[in-house]
Amino acid sequence: MRRIYYVTGTRADFGLMRRTLQLLATNKSTLPGVIITGMHLSPLFGDTWKEVEASGVPIRGRVPTDVEVSTGAAMARVIAQGICGLTDILNADRPDALLLLGDRGEMLAGAIVGLHLNLPVVHVHGGERSGTVDEPVRHAISRLSHYHFVATEGSAERLRKSGEDLGEYLSQAHRGWMKSAPRSFPHDRSFGEILGLIQTVVQL
Repeated sequence: MRRIYYVTGTRADFGLMRRTLQLLATNKSTLPGVIITGMHLSPLFGDTWKEVEASGVPIRGRVPTDVEVSTGAAMARVIAQGICGLTDILNADRPDALLLLGDRGEMLAGAIVGLHLNLPVVHVHGGERSGTVDEPVRHAISRLSHYHFVATEGSAERLRKSGEDLGEYLSQAHRGWMKSAPRSFPHDRSFGEILGLIQTVVQL
């Protein structure tokens, strides 16, 4: 059985990936797990780790970080704390793939750790533009990742221009995943394509 871990730091990112993880849990060949960090673990932001627990997706670890201060220095420290905590969990468990979404510091920490531990890193929603500090963080995550699931052809083209060798894999991911709503996968056929792609990643 192949283990796929997802790093989640906020209600927003988990909401986008919850259905995917739940469907992965129904497949006999994959075992998803979640590492909780960031705002999820803060009472100030509602202790939203409880929503992750309620989803039924197994929690594989928790990485507390100081998210209640939003200065640049504090954000940098959160990434450092994330790297330390994620290293301990991922080095001990050695999952078959690490799934990351978007552009937050928690995801950047995951990408750095995954790269150095030689774990296949899968980035969802790379290549997008926001015009904020999140944009270079997103691009950094993409450059540290091994596989890419993108939302638009424009995103794919930006990744290609940045030097990513996307090849056929990305175009398959684009057709199979992102033409279904990323919040949920109502059609088994679409999810079957996604699952096949993820299984391809974890079997390499």
